[in-house]
Formats: sequence, structure tokens, C-alpha cells
Amino acid sequence: MFNNTVNKEPITFNDGFIDRKDGHKVYYHEYGTPDGTAILVFHGGPGNKSKPKHAAMFDLTKYHVILFDQRGSGKSSYKNRFENNNTQNILGDAKAILDQIGIKKVKIVSESWGSALALLFAELYPEVVSEMVLNSVFLARKKDIQWITNGTKIFYPDLYDIIKIEPGEDFLSWNYKNIFSDDIEKQNISTKKFGSYERNLGSLSPELSMDYIPSQEHRDGFKLYMHFLNNYMFLDDDQILKNITKIQNIPVTIIQNRIDMITPMEGAWELHRALPKSKIIIVDDLGHATDKQRDIVRQIAKNL
Repeated sequence: MFNNTVNKEPITFNDGFIDRKDGHKVYYHEYGTPDGTAILVFHGGPGNKSKPKHAAMFDLTKYHVILFDQRGSGKSSYKNRFENNNTQNILGDAKAILDQIGIKKVKIVSESWGSALALLFAELYPEVVSEMVLNSVFLARKKDIQWITNGTKIFYPDLYDIIKIEPGEDFLSWNYKNIFSDDIEKQNISTKKFGSYERNLGSLSPELSMDYIPSQEHRDGFKLYMHFLNNYMFLDDDQILKNITKIQNIPVTIIQNRIDMITPMEGAWELHRALPKSKIIIVDDLGHATDKQRDIVRQIAKNL
């Protein structure tokens, strides 16, 4: 997420870990000016990590940008990657980081899975959040997860035939079973098939990339992704929209592609309707979290 438009990555002015006393130490890093307007970035995933270039979209002479690696990812450490690794604890980690830094009010910028975390965080701590920018909205409902893992085959039945999961198998349960098996070859096959399939969603000329061996980091990231998907993100169904009245007064800007096969526009539009004061920017583009969308986020970030 959040490609940098310049070659030089920003330098952190502070970084460290917060020990959550439950087997996880969460890594965070800060950029810009400590006295500037505070911005918290939730990265995508699950299974991805924060990067210095995520801070580069902001004017670091004006803003204090806080990034962190969600549990089990990036530089965050753990005794067991999956134990105590759930959405509720990630939200608690974010609040604990802000408390440790001394931030009482924050603006949030997020993308994809990060947008679900941003909304959940705001619903949990509405007094802390002053504004949100959400790119490629993911509401983390059961139907959103089922769409990614099974629904999209109505547009890509040819890819489904190529990846050849066993007859009668559900795509989600099949991948979960394989990636958590002790068989490295099964882990590799599942990582390649799901990863390549998802990367092609939204493409008009799909091409599966199966001729590579995933790295350990790639397999670990996919395991974490499946850990959350298989548990429906550890949320009650439609939890975000059911609690949306808690954030009615927080300014929200939504950036969404017209044709997004991973997080379809329906979710972004439902969120916009549930937040009458929100602003939605519909982008005439194809794909998920595209450069055109990120350019818009960067423009908005100049005046947060």
C-alpha cells in the first residue's frame, strides 16, 4: 500500500517496541515532527507490514506520522505468531502505542484491511479519532470474505479450473488446511495458488504466476492471512456497520475504485450511506488499491 512518489525514504526520529505481556511485542516507528498533527497509519493485510515509504505521502515538516507492524508481521516479535493474535488485540496495540507516545488525538489513514481496523478503532475510541481517510474499503463481513475466496469465480472460472482445488473443497478451508499442514510442498502450492489468483482479481488479462517457490516470509504472511480469514477476522458479522452511529461526527473520506474485485464498491457505498457526513471519491479505475487511488490519498494528505 501507499507507494512512494520519491526515491528517498524518510528517516524515523523514533522507533521501539511495546511489550503487551501476552507473548507479543509490537514494533512502531515515528516520522516527521513530534509536535505536528498526529497521523496513525493502519497497513493492509493481514500478513503485510508497515514500511517507511508509507510515511512519505505526508509533509513531514507538518505531521507526526506513526506506523506499526500488526501482530505477527514485520519487526513485531512473538512467542507464538497466532496465539492472542486477533483483531481486538491489534486495536488495543494501536491505542497502547498512542498512549506510550503521549498522543491523545489522531487522524487515521488506512487502506484495505487497514480500513476495517481504522473503523473499528474509531468505534472503540471515538474520542481519540479526529478524522479518517479510507482507501479501498473493506468492511470485514462474512460476505466480504466469502466473496474474495469463492464469489469471484463467477468472473474467473477459467482461473479456478487452472488452480484445480479438490472437488467439493471450499477455497478458504482448502487453503487453510494446506498452509497449516506440516508439508512444505502443500504450503508452497497453496501460497502460490491463492496469492496468484488474488493478484489477478480485477485484471482483464489474467495470468497466473506459478513458477516460483515462495519464501518463508511469504508463507508466514499467507498463514497469518488465512488465520484471520478462517476466523472471519475475529468479528461479529457486520460489526462495523452495526456500531456506525458511534462515529457519525468524525469526518470520513472514502476513496474507492469503480471496479475493485477484492473489496467491491458496494461496501464503500454502504459505508458512505451509513455516514451521511462522509465524502466518497469514486475513481474510474480497475483493480484494488491502485496507483491512481494512492495519488488521491497523497493529495488529501497534504491538507489533513
